[in-house]
Amino acid sequence: MTGLKQTPRSRSGFTLVELIVVLVILGVLAAFAVPALTGYIDSAKEKQAVSETQACVMTATRQGAQNYALVQNASITGKSDGADALTSWAGPLEANAPEVTGGKVALTEGSGQYLLDVASPPAGSIATTTIAADAGVKGTVQGMTCNASGQVLYLVYTSADGIQVVYTATGTNARVDGSIDSIVVPKPDDTKPEPNPNPEPAPGPEPTLLGVTILKVDATTKIPLGDAKLQILKDGTEVASWTSSTSSSGYSVSLPVGNYVLRETSAPGNYALAKDISFFITKNGETLTLSGDSGVSATGNSITMEDEKLDPTKDDKVFIHLQDVVTGSSSNFANKTYTVTVPDPKITYEVTTDANGNIPFEIYDKASGKPIVAGQLPTWVNNFTITEKDPIPGYQPLKTESFTIEINKSYNSGKYLGCTFSNFVFGGNTNGTFAEGNVITLQYFPTAVVKILTTDAENHPLADAFFNITDTSGNVIFKNLRSNSQGYCFVPLQLNSGDGMTDLVYLDSAKTYKLIEVTAPTGYQSGVNCSLAFNFSPYPDAYMKTPGRQTAAHNTWFKLNIYNHDYGEWGRVEQYGDNGDIIHVVNSKKLTCTTYLYKIDDAGNAVSDATLVLSSKDGNHILLGFDSGGGGTPQLSSYQSFTTTSAPYYVVQLRRGKTYVLEEQTPPQHYTKAEKITFTVPSDADTFTVSMIDHNSSEDKSDIKFDKVTFNQANNWAHKLTTDNEISFSGGEIICWKGIAYYNYAKNSDYTYNISNNKRDDYKKVDSPELNNAPDPMTFLSNYLNEKKSDKKAADYIVPLTGKAYLYSEQNVTLKKGDIIIPDNYGDGVPDDKKNKKVYVYIGDKDLPLTSDFLSNENFTTLEHKLQDKNQNIYNFTLNQ
Repeated sequence: MTGLKQTPRSRSGFTLVELIVVLVILGVLAAFAVPALTGYIDSAKEKQAVSETQACVMTATRQGAQNYALVQNASITGKSDGADALTSWAGPLEANAPEVTGGKVALTEGSGQYLLDVASPPAGSIATTTIAADAGVKGTVQGMTCNASGQVLYLVYTSADGIQVVYTATGTNARVDGSIDSIVVPKPDDTKPEPNPNPEPAPGPEPTLLGVTILKVDATTKIPLGDAKLQILKDGTEVASWTSSTSSSGYSVSLPVGNYVLRETSAPGNYALAKDISFFITKNGETLTLSGDSGVSATGNSITMEDEKLDPTKDDKVFIHLQDVVTGSSSNFANKTYTVTVPDPKITYEVTTDANGNIPFEIYDKASGKPIVAGQLPTWVNNFTITEKDPIPGYQPLKTESFTIEINKSYNSGKYLGCTFSNFVFGGNTNGTFAEGNVITLQYFPTAVVKILTTDAENHPLADAFFNITDTSGNVIFKNLRSNSQGYCFVPLQLNSGDGMTDLVYLDSAKTYKLIEVTAPTGYQSGVNCSLAFNFSPYPDAYMKTPGRQTAAHNTWFKLNIYNHDYGEWGRVEQYGDNGDIIHVVNSKKLTCTTYLYKIDDAGNAVSDATLVLSSKDGNHILLGFDSGGGGTPQLSSYQSFTTTSAPYYVVQLRRGKTYVLEEQTPPQHYTKAEKITFTVPSDADTFTVSMIDHNSSEDKSDIKFDKVTFNQANNWAHKLTTDNEISFSGGEIICWKGIAYYNYAKNSDYTYNISNNKRDDYKKVDSPELNNAPDPMTFLSNYLNEKKSDKKAADYIVPLTGKAYLYSEQNVTLKKGDIIIPDNYGDGVPDDKKNKKVYVYIGDKDLPLTSDFLSNENFTTLEHKLQDKNQNIYNFTLNQ
């Protein structure tokens, strides 16, 4: 038997030493690869953040220019719409960017820099929160600073990855080091690079991007043109294309280093194609520079391409151009639909303006033998109309135009070949129309605004004057119009039906109104007013950017008619301005004082139905108003009579520094007649108060109710003065006078008993003013004691009660003079066994803490709870529950 040979089994594999060697190699590779990979990812994020910041700056630049245009338009037209467009969008405006400290420069564009690693960037103004979204990026704009021209000076942006980039348009002390070369800013639409697990050696520095703004304008007027098709070529390959707009901010694009050509592939109507513009972006150190043909500006990194108009004499077309008469802008009339009506040959059709506010028309000549069609205007017709399909907000509608088209006809052997434009011939007054070549411009007039200017006599503007405007029936149309810091307030005015009014409330030029100054600025006299009417007037040439060939139509503006307006030293209202379309209110220094006349009772309540007379002692110094019926002098009087109402006061305007008398002719029923009051209004007072008090005799015996105690007035002091031949302070009694309760706690038979009442007869007269002026008991007794016993005072005998009552056991109570203490045996206060119950009155001059042994203090006296009327069960006082 033959045996089988056994082959040894293979033992392939790694030894321990081999594994250790491999791990060491991998560790060394990781030590180099991981930081490189991390750095590559961080660098890509930084580049992306810088690119997104560029997009935000470009977007903000465009929006700033648009808002600046709105501010300028509001300034010219006098309208409030758009006046605060810049501050509403960008916050407070500054002349310079805030100073930035530290950071490293990632990108330089002209005089602007994009900075990374700024430790504490200034906040800047509060920025519009939509800038990042408008720029199409996902980060956030934290702050921005603009100047008064809408230029972006400073912007802080944080990307979605948390990388902050600071843009500043001024120099900084940021460092520039070698690390900047590794920052390559991708285009805004580039996606974030994915990390390569096997990175190749990093290539050399990539070129950064330069933001370039491209403007397309009219070669003569420099006004931006829309509808031009443009492209940018690099080495014959298109890298960007767009259609121009009428925005003054132009078109923005970011381009790397290279040689380029800007080309117009299609010009707007009536314009010739512009020549190509070559331009170059080069890198000098860390700075990108723009250079090239005419029209290239390195200062602003912009390129302006101008279009020349076609030779009108070689064209068989005419163009109607529409623009704002004040600004020359056509943006509000772009892409609008109009109805054209031609009377002979008769035709009506619709047309639409282009982005530049132009409407092209072919010239129609009857000699052609063809019928007129839509899009044609005939020669020698001067009364066609072009009408807005919808009103243009903020503008008056176009008027019927009056011009004709002259042509050059072309024949060959008597055969009509066609015609070309020759000239425009103008007719009457219309839309401020003017012509240039074969373009005739119809101008839109803004809806009218009435300006009210308030100044002092030296023509210095006054803020915070308030006006009302009423119609002839007295209905208020505008209330509290307020002058601004320049002294102006504005009111919309409809000149003709069909005006594109943007306000819900406005004046009508066909009506008459009244302007009333209801409140003058502080220190000035108010009340001047005038009747106000309007006449038609042609729109002033001075308001037009380009005056028309003929005067504007008669009903495109207005002049004021102002009546009853001159009030001498009190002020005046007048027409103002070269065109007589401004209301000028001249305020004099304050001459009168607002005086409040109060007619009240003893308790300070208003008293109705009193007939009062106010008179000035030495002339007509009471201002009744300014409705003088056309005489131009305020209504002044030396006498004014009025009857009081439930209102707390009556208001009159009195000349400062003069003396007046207020007298009551007829008091209300049950009231005494007050004594007349003579007073002088201070020469520097803005307000002054005079109070006349009537005493209500019917309340002499009513009760006085305080916090915890009600005092019955059966023994009323005023009543006592009118009935008693003699007055006694006999002790232990309550005396009530004009809402005050006194306790007569002591008597002296020699000095306080049976005092002669020598005015009893005067006090007793019902209509006597003396009764209203009767003294209070303290004064009455003090005067008497001063003569009879000068070492004694009224307070030695009587004390005013506070109306406060405390239980003897109450804690944390501090007693004041006139407080009442209720003892433990008081019960319900009803006398027992014909004995009066007693309470105690504190008569000390100093405040005293209440203690259980209060009666040990000598400054307490008793007050008996007496039954004054047995039948009516009336006591001298009652404790309130």
